Amino acid sequence: MDNLIERQLLGRANPLEQGQSVVFPDYRGYCISNIPSLIASLLGVHEGHSPLGKIAEPFSGYERIVFLILDGFGFRKAQALFEEFPDAALKRLGESGCHIPLTSVYPSTTVAALTSLSTGLTPLEHGMIGYRLYLRETASITNMIRFNTIGSSRNDSAFDIGLDRETLIPLPTVHEQLIAQGIDAHAVLPGYIAQSGLSTALYHGCANLHSAASLPHMFVKTREILQTSRGKTFISLYWPGMDSIGHGLGPDSESFRAEFFAVDDAIGRGLVGQLQDTLLIVTADHGFAPMRPEDYLLLDGEFDAARALLMPPVGEPRASYLYARQGKVPTIRKAFDKPRNDGLICVESRELVESGLLGINTPHSQIANRIGDLALLSTGTSGVFQDYPDAAILPGMHGGLTEDEMLVPLIIAPL
Repeated sequence: MDNLIERQLLGRANPLEQGQSVVFPDYRGYCISNIPSLIASLLGVHEGHSPLGKIAEPFSGYERIVFLILDGFGFRKAQALFEEFPDAALKRLGESGCHIPLTSVYPSTTVAALTSLSTGLTPLEHGMIGYRLYLRETASITNMIRFNTIGSSRNDSAFDIGLDRETLIPLPTVHEQLIAQGIDAHAVLPGYIAQSGLSTALYHGCANLHSAASLPHMFVKTREILQTSRGKTFISLYWPGMDSIGHGLGPDSESFRAEFFAVDDAIGRGLVGQLQDTLLIVTADHGFAPMRPEDYLLLDGEFDAARALLMPPVGEPRASYLYARQGKVPTIRKAFDKPRNDGLICVESRELVESGLLGINTPHSQIANRIGDLALLSTGTSGVFQDYPDAAILPGMHGGLTEDEMLVPLIIAPL
């Protein structure tokens, strides 16, 4: 089944008709934005049809679900590691249950993907479409993980100048939806992010928010919760370890491989065989693309960026939004007119909406203000270096449309 789904996802049309290696998000089918409806369906509270409903059929009847998000664990990387290590706990779980590919959302990045996993909305609908965004609400460029504005190093400073924490993302979250249906919903997060601005938004309405000191501790907490739970219970877990190493040391590094070992071992020891009548769902927000220093493009080398742009590019190195000065859109477009060996393409930002790349259904009220005039999309090796005080040339990035970034695993199995 996984091969059939993989071929289906890789064979989908590319409405942009540009680029080298493009995997378009499958918002109406096999996409991570549909996992919340899958969970609700498994717990018997989903109203209407879930696009992943067929996958849920063999696992009906479970009243306890543990949902683990492994940040940065792409499907292609999972395939390679499972082939190298056939006794991996995650591989065995997939073989005993289900292991298929899903697409991430666009951009294939943490902010956008985690918000979709929290709400069941596409990025077009929830508006969290990049690591850095120009927000009309704050009239400034804002880091959408730390919520500090350019010029301020203090986390959450954006909330002090007009950003509303309560309306940051459209509600309800999946936790609120399940709690409203009488389900005991919990979240277990690393302690250092449990009370961050992004976490309080993504887990809005979740009164049972637990901090963990490590991944094994996270699984101990999970077991303790389930030992005292009664009735239907949902526990979501989030682990950022592979993402941190993928950025800092590269997705092909020995350290990334070692982190996978540690995560897989913790799952095998801390969850497998430790819980009865419990279903485990594992997925990721995105994969990774390795990048060399020369893969980071300086826009000044392509056109006169200082005269053509109102501000530095926002978004991600591999998914950038450009705000052009009056009359300068043609100048910028001309610099990217011809097909490039690095796979970087330039489209008018409205095409992100019209093509369905950002999502489906009703756009967020601020989408038009957040996508600028033009977008630079990575379908190959390159990205755009965004010259900010905290910017870094990292050996691993994501946000683009390649298979390594866009395909993520979905593993479902009884524990």
